[in-house]
Parts: sequence; C-alpha cells; structure tokens
Amino acid sequence: MADPFMAEIRIFGQVYSPESWANCAGQLMSIAQFSALFSLLGTNFGGNGRTSFKIPDLRGRAPLQAGQGLGLRDRVFSTYGGVSQVSLTPLELPEHDHAISGVFQAGNTEQPSNNQLAIDVGSSGGVLRYTAPLDNNTNLMSSSSLAASGGSQPHENMQPALALNFCIALDGIYPPRN
Repeated sequence: MADPFMAEIRIFGQVYSPESWANCAGQLMSIAQFSALFSLLGTNFGGNGRTSFKIPDLRGRAPLQAGQGLGLRDRVFSTYGGVSQVSLTPLELPEHDHAISGVFQAGNTEQPSNNQLAIDVGSSGGVLRYTAPLDNNTNLMSSSSLAASGGSQPHENMQPALALNFCIALDGIYPPRN
C-alpha cells in the first residue's frame, strides 16, 4: 500500500483499522499527541480546540464531496446531512382516494376472506359482517365510513449498502497545499 497522506480516508474491508489508521467513528483525539493531524482537521468535527479534537464519524453515513455540483445546493466541508429514519406526514403522501365496496344485504359470517362487507344484523351488534360476493349488487361505500390510517412511525431511510470500515490515516505524508 502506498504511503497515505495524513488525514486521508480510505475504505477497508476488515473489522479492524491497520497500524497508524483509526476507524472514522468520531473519536476524541489529543492535540498534544496528534498535532499534525489537528493542523489539518482542526475542530471541524468537534473537540474543544485547546486539548482535543474529533475525527470524522462515518458510521451509518455516506461520504459526500464538499462544494456544489451542477443543480445541487452547496455542501460545506465537515457538515453532516440526512437522517437514518423518516416519519412521513399526511402532507408528504401523494394525493389518493380510498374506496371500499360492500353489498346492501344481511351478512351471514364474520370471516372476511373471499367475502364482501355486508350489513350487521347480528343480535350482539358492533361486529363486522360479511357475505359471499354478489357481482350485480356491489356498491362503493361512503368515504366517511373509513377511518384515518397510519401510526406516524418512522421507517428506515437507507440506501442499499455494504458495511465496510472507513479509516483515517493518523500518520503519513503531510499534504502539500499546492
């Protein structure tokens, strides 16, 4: 492997970081021990800037080029973006309708499988009743008979991925500025 530039980040396909590298997991580092690395990273990723600084935390994140691509907004160096879970609100769902069909006849079963919604004529009341489908007697029910659905629970919002380790070089060639 070629000598890395200090603060260079590479992807490794093993569960440990090689010698003179550290996993990009947001660790707090000592400025006294890693002064050259601090001169490159500063406190862009955290730390107090007097005794400590942090290295990038790429756990569960995808790296992104700093700057502005064609048609994209400006991405400032060292800022994090995105979220791992999203809860959609009703305003974010596409506009759509719900319809339910049923028959205007007495229901004779509580089993919905292969049956249609029917009128509840049971003596206990409050039980959904179903009956065998009659193709010529099916009508759409009022939309007001349907309750709101969804529980506002977040869902995972992660692109397809392969878990590998991002590591940062703690030692190496100090990168020239030109």
